[in-house]
Amino acid sequence: MKKFVIVFLSLLFISGCSSRIELAPTPLPYVTPSLETPEFWIDKLENPDQIILNQEEINELNAKTFERISSLVKVMKIDTFISSKKLATILQRELAQVISKKRYRYSGFPFSTDFYERLEEKIAIQDTAGIIPVNFGLTIKRTSVRLLPTQEIGMRKPKDFELNRFQYTSLIPFEPVAVLYFSKDRDWAYIQSYFVRGWVPVTDIAIGGREKIKKYIQEQPFLVIKDIRVNLYGDRYLESFITSLPMGTRVQLLKEELDIFKVKILVRKLDGMLDFEEGFLKKDNSVCKGYLPYTQRNALNQVFKALSMSYDWGGMRGTTDCSGYALQVYLCFGIILPRNSRAQLKTGIKVASFNRWTSEVKRLKALDRAIPGATILGFPGHIMLYLGKYNGRHYIIHNIRAFRKRRWFVDDVEYIGKVVVSDLSLGKHSKRRSLLQRLTSIRYLGK
Repeated sequence: MKKFVIVFLSLLFISGCSSRIELAPTPLPYVTPSLETPEFWIDKLENPDQIILNQEEINELNAKTFERISSLVKVMKIDTFISSKKLATILQRELAQVISKKRYRYSGFPFSTDFYERLEEKIAIQDTAGIIPVNFGLTIKRTSVRLLPTQEIGMRKPKDFELNRFQYTSLIPFEPVAVLYFSKDRDWAYIQSYFVRGWVPVTDIAIGGREKIKKYIQEQPFLVIKDIRVNLYGDRYLESFITSLPMGTRVQLLKEELDIFKVKILVRKLDGMLDFEEGFLKKDNSVCKGYLPYTQRNALNQVFKALSMSYDWGGMRGTTDCSGYALQVYLCFGIILPRNSRAQLKTGIKVASFNRWTSEVKRLKALDRAIPGATILGFPGHIMLYLGKYNGRHYIIHNIRAFRKRRWFVDDVEYIGKVVVSDLSLGKHSKRRSLLQRLTSIRYLGK
C-alpha cells in the first residue's frame, strides 16, 4: 500500500510539472453571449453617434502619426533613384539578421548554409557603384510581405507552423508601393509600403508612373469595404469572381446602380504594367461610400465584424494577427496605423503608460478614462481594442493566439486562435502575468 501511495504521488507530481496545451473554452471566463455583441456595449454609451474626429481632424492625426513614428514612409515622396551601394548594404544586413537566428523548414530540419547562399546570390546587387531606378506600383490583390524572396516557411522551432518567421505582414489590394529592386530571377520585388519594406511576388503588383498612381489613390468618389471580406466580380450579374477584398480596402467608384456598384479595379498586364478595368460589387451594407463617420457606434460595430476570425501571424493565410486586425478596423475611418504593436502604441493621445511595477489600482483607474471604440491598449507583442466596463471588469476585443493558465507548478497554454471578447484577467497567476498586469500603454485615437 505504501509503495502504491508513493507511486501515485510521484505520478501526480510529474503531471503537475508538465505543461499542457489545451483548447480554451469560449466564451471565455466572465464573458456571456450578450457581451459578444456590439449592441451590448453601444447601449451603455451616452452619445454613441457623436463624431469623435471629422475627416480633417483624422488627416491631422495621420500627419502626427507619420511625424512621430520614423519607420512610416510617404511612398509617393520617395526619390526616383536609390544608391545601389546603400540598397546592397540594406539587403545584406537583413539577410545577416535572418541567418543569425536558427530557423526550421516545413520538414522540421534547420535551413542549410546552401539555402541562404542561394538566396544571397538571388538578391545580390552586382554594380554597387551606381544607382537603381525606383518604380512605383500598386498591389492588385492581397499579398504577403516576406523577409526573404522565398515561399518557404521559417519556424523558430520544429512544427510551429502557425508562426512563419519569414513572414513580415500582408498588404491589402490597391496599396501604393515603391519598387526598389527585383530579384535575379525577377520573381520577387523588394518594395516599400507606408509601413513595411520587404519582398512580395512580382505577380501581385502592377507598375505605373508616380503621377498615375498618385491620381488613382486621390480619386473621388470611392467605396470602403466594411466586412471582413467582400467578393469582387468581373460582371454585373456577380457571377465571374475576381478576388475577395478585405476590410479597409478602398476602391474607386465609377457608377452606382440599383443593386450593384461599378468600380475601377487594377490589373497587371503581361508586361507587368498597370492597367484599369471595370469590376462590380454587390450594393449592400458590406460597403460604404467614402470613409465611415468616426463614431463610437461605428467603431464598435466594426470591431465585432471580425468576431471569431482566425488568428493569422502576419496575415500569411488571408486573415490577420492582433495589430493587423486593429489596422484594418481603423482604415474604415481613414485612420492610418503602423503595422506592429510597438508602433501602434505610440499613436493617438497618451491616456496612461505603465511599467512592470505599476500597481493594479493605478492601471484600473487609468482604464476608467478609456473611451470605448476609440482606445487601443496593449504591450509590445499584443494589441487590444477597448469595449468598456461591466460588473467592475474592463473588457476588450482582440485577436489572440493563446494565453497561459497556472496549474500547480507550471503554466498550461490555453489556445484560442481567433478574435474574442475577454476581460483583462486572462493569464492571471501565470508566470507571464495577466493582460492587465502586462499593460504598458493606453492610447486614445481622438482629440
